[in-house]
Amino acid sequence: MKRLCAFLFVFLLSNSALTAAQSTDSGPQVTARALAIQHSAIVVDTHADTPQRFLDEGFDIGSTDPNDIGHLSLDKASRGGLGAEFFSIWVDPETNQGHFAQHTFDLIDSVYEQAARHPDRMMMAFSVADIERAHREHKLAALMGIEGGHSIENDMHLLRDYYRLGVRYMTLSWSNTNEWADSSGDIDDPKIQHHNGLTDFGKQVVLEMNRLGMMVDISHVADKTFWDAIATTKAPVIASHSSARALVNAPRDMTDDMLRAVARNGGVVQVNFFSGFDDETYRKASAAQSKDQAAAIQSYIDGNEGSGKAGQLH
Repeated sequence: MKRLCAFLFVFLLSNSALTAAQSTDSGPQVTARALAIQHSAIVVDTHADTPQRFLDEGFDIGSTDPNDIGHLSLDKASRGGLGAEFFSIWVDPETNQGHFAQHTFDLIDSVYEQAARHPDRMMMAFSVADIERAHREHKLAALMGIEGGHSIENDMHLLRDYYRLGVRYMTLSWSNTNEWADSSGDIDDPKIQHHNGLTDFGKQVVLEMNRLGMMVDISHVADKTFWDAIATTKAPVIASHSSARALVNAPRDMTDDMLRAVARNGGVVQVNFFSGFDDETYRKASAAQSKDQAAAIQSYIDGNEGSGKAGQLH
């Protein structure tokens, strides 16, 4: 696992050179040198929510639809020089009550099915060697990370099963506090029973992930959960999609002390490109519109359910 974290760190550093571009009236023009660096490096992204589209919308990652507004397809990955993608296995905790594991397995299966459909352009990857082989064969390396510890249903056997199926990281919590890890998403909600970070079982989960070689992801967790994870883990952690709280005062973003702690730990922090975590003005405007936004989302979900379509939004 330490080697995989080091791999992510080394090849993500190369991504900083990819911004070498000259702006024109028609938009940014990437230089030939920047493109050469991009396509020679193994560029790794650690969080894509596309499996929801695979499962709920029947989306095909090989789609060439020019009107598709999704962030990821095989064509887009190829044009952008993306070498490896960790597909996020996210289970909505509200709409999947009582069957978190079943939905987790369904999402995992959806990633495998996409790789089976496009063996010439995409392959499942479970190790650094697999990612390197995919790069040599000019294929997208598909990895998986579970987003939210509720997926294990408080059962270490399920954690091990997910690892055997190829899951290589797990976010200790999503926006919901589970039975063993506090989340930043509801830490100020007095109706939620919190644990002051990780419970004893939560610390055992971290250690079992270390033993398996599954990376501990601390995006989404409450501050005390973060510090408990850092104190407990025997291996580098990752933040699969976090940003800096010094720039944007969002509870999901990481303080400077947290960023320094991850650096000392040998881990990696990936920046979340959503504006709500990178732009304070945007975050404040979004918060002011949150009630109207929530009502619009619920209306969309209700409309989808009425038409027989899936109604989840992440």
